Amino acid sequence: MKPSSYLLVLASVVLAGCSSEVAEPGGANKPAPAPGGGDIAIVQPGATVRGDQNADLGRVFGEPKTSSPEVFVCRKDAFCDDFERADASKWTEVVETDGTVGRTTSSASVGKGALALTTKRGGGEAFLFLEKGFVKDTWNGSLSFAMRVASVPSESLSGPELLVKTMDDGVVSLAIVLKPEGFYLEQRSTDACRKDHCVRRSTFLEPATMGTWHRIELGVEMGPSGTGAPYGRVEARIDGGELRPTDLTIPLGGGTTFLRAGITKGDVRESFVDLDDVSLFTR
Repeated sequence: MKPSSYLLVLASVVLAGCSSEVAEPGGANKPAPAPGGGDIAIVQPGATVRGDQNADLGRVFGEPKTSSPEVFVCRKDAFCDDFERADASKWTEVVETDGTVGRTTSSASVGKGALALTTKRGGGEAFLFLEKGFVKDTWNGSLSFAMRVASVPSESLSGPELLVKTMDDGVVSLAIVLKPEGFYLEQRSTDACRKDHCVRRSTFLEPATMGTWHRIELGVEMGPSGTGAPYGRVEARIDGGELRPTDLTIPLGGGTTFLRAGITKGDVRESFVDLDDVSLFTR
């Protein structure tokens, strides 16, 4: 697919709807729990995002933005969750390691629910894990979600991550990472793959605003080497702004896809993140 046609694919998806190493995805080798297992506890927040109240704990990203709530629409054949129901039956597993996965009555769109995620000081994990299915060496897809943070991280906070457990290169992934200066897109791979042909990359996207919902969209076009970019392209956009295309420098194909939706690695201090309107599409 040509880059120009791929932009149209990503646009239609939207309108319709760290460390250098990557560990094996939690639960990747475990059988999926029975559907309906894993209720999400209700968190009783105020009207604002929870978080540290001491001003000296972090810098503010910028002035809060205001916008009217949008209606979340799930495109056909995509996996979606707007967290209006207080359960995790759509997901393979709930992962809580020095962290908690709860639910807030706030929402990024027209609705009354979202995930409320926390991790303890010194890091931790709090996310929903999904085994999506197999993709071939040539595929395209998209991942989108809304994310809100209570305070700027001291060092780094890893958010949602799309992984492919490839047959030849191990686990490779794309992750959204929040640092003091804003959002980054990280391409990650195993040490063995990097020694051969994978290139780890961290790309700055946009500043972030504390206490504000940000809508993040990723588009992936994966093809065999020799068709243009090393392995394809990945494109990112935040809040409907400028589309940021870059080469896909990891072989994100030929394996089973997984999604970690939440805090995949917490900051050195306690972290609070809300997540809503997750959509994952592959073909």
